[in-house]
Amino acid sequence: MWRAFGLGRVAAPLRRGVGAHLSSLIHQVRPGQTLVVHSELAEESRKPGAFAIIKFGGTQHKVTMGDTIVAEKMNVELGQELVLDEVLLLGTVHETVIGRPLVRDARVVVAVDEMTLDKKVIVFKKRKRKHSRRRRGFRRHITLLRVVDIQSDSLKLNHLPPPAAPKYYLPQQQQQEAESKEKTDEGGAPPF
Repeated sequence: MWRAFGLGRVAAPLRRGVGAHLSSLIHQVRPGQTLVVHSELAEESRKPGAFAIIKFGGTQHKVTMGDTIVAEKMNVELGQELVLDEVLLLGTVHETVIGRPLVRDARVVVAVDEMTLDKKVIVFKKRKRKHSRRRRGFRRHITLLRVVDIQSDSLKLNHLPPPAAPKYYLPQQQQQEAESKEKTDEGGAPPF
């Protein structure tokens, strides 16, 4: 059982009392999932942020808030929010909930950001000594999903605030023109 948590061969030392502290760190949250406490800290001193490992589109993805998932083409609308409930593992810096096989009350909310084509892949076929070559390009249709929220009833999740919008810096002349345009738009004569 302990190998499932990446602890190696811990079962023998537990019987002798050498690693007995590990049994206090692993709790059964519900039938079918296990909670591993990494460190005991007060609620105020916990660093925010959570991650989840989800099963989506036949593959597993480790996601946090704001991440982008590249998925195959889906029949969805732009801006639509989807709820992914196949969460295999959910964790923070201090605790981890391991699903067996899924964490029952965990959800990952994603929003559809973009539907586009992937980078071109060149398929080149050559038959030696036959004067036969074929070159063909292929671009698959993809859907980009952005992780909006990670929700769970088993863990108290404190999320980091969303990242601020990037600031774009213009060359000095363009920046001065933009500032003077803003002043004229405020209602008044242009400053001379």
